[in-house]
Amino acid sequence: IAPTIDTTTRLGEARISLDQPEALRPGLFLSAEILIDEVEMLAVPVSAVGAADGATVMQVSPDGVVSRVPVVTGVRDGPLIGVVEGIGANEMVVTRAGAFVRHGDRITPVHDDVTAAQAAATEGG
Repeated sequence: IAPTIDTTTRLGEARISLDQPEALRPGLFLSAEILIDEVEMLAVPVSAVGAADGATVMQVSPDGVVSRVPVVTGVRDGPLIGVVEGIGANEMVVTRAGAFVRHGDRITPVHDDVTAAQAAATEGG
């Protein structure tokens, strides 16, 4: 990696070695992602995090009662944002339509396909 990055454009130069350079053709478009650091943490959809009085999520108790819980957010990666403090890995949160749910409301949660698939994988089936 070149030793400097232009502070105005935030661009730099990188040289990348390819395993099969003969597969390249003129006019071909390539892209690359350079990971500087990797962190493993709990993440929720960005849409689940509200900004009222700091970062919060609408947590759903096992009996379906909603509570506004303050959280400390971490790294954002596309549609997900890390949660450093405030909820645990097994907590259920409102991911969509959080603006229509208030603290103390009783709801019937509906799991989306991604959540259901992850839960099934975690439970071994």
